Amino acid sequence: LLQIFHTRHLQGVVLHPSSIYSSKPSLLHPRQDKRHRQEQGSEGDECPQQRLLAYVSLLETNKPYLVNCVDVPALQTLLLLGRSVDTNADCSRMVVDGWLEVTVPEPAAGTALLTTARRLREAWERALTEQLEGRAETALGRASGKLRRELADFLESEISKRLWFLHEGHTIVCAHLLPFTYSQEALRGQLRC
Repeated sequence: LLQIFHTRHLQGVVLHPSSIYSSKPSLLHPRQDKRHRQEQGSEGDECPQQRLLAYVSLLETNKPYLVNCVDVPALQTLLLLGRSVDTNADCSRMVVDGWLEVTVPEPAAGTALLTTARRLREAWERALTEQLEGRAETALGRASGKLRRELADFLESEISKRLWFLHEGHTIVCAHLLPFTYSQEALRGQLRC
């Protein structure tokens, strides 16, 4: 069974043969019970367990291979690690890093996800900065423990969404940020429209 993957700049990439996912492709498929799959219908429908394959490097020989891979929850990872998140006014449609589009059926859920991801990113950045500056104290240890639990809870949450590649010509036009939700100063560098 040949599995083909796409990166932002390269399509048709395969897993390196030494990868566990190459020898056991079933590890990459969401664990859903049969009834849930029948209720959801086709592959493109909403899936709370949609995953991405993160990789450390791309080995280019006669074929491009993904090396040192790990599967991660799609939306949560994109919101925590993406460089940019563009969204429509009600946060039901998001484009991460200009090429991965995610739709969330409930606009309130999209807003809550962005709010949580922003808060976690800020806390994570503070913890890393304090650690790198050598200001790690007992209070920071407790805060880091809380942050670890919150990150784990966020990554394990099940969120209905659809994820696909953004095709050229399908752009997203953003409304101005909602002033009652966020101030522009608070979001500078986090979300852009």
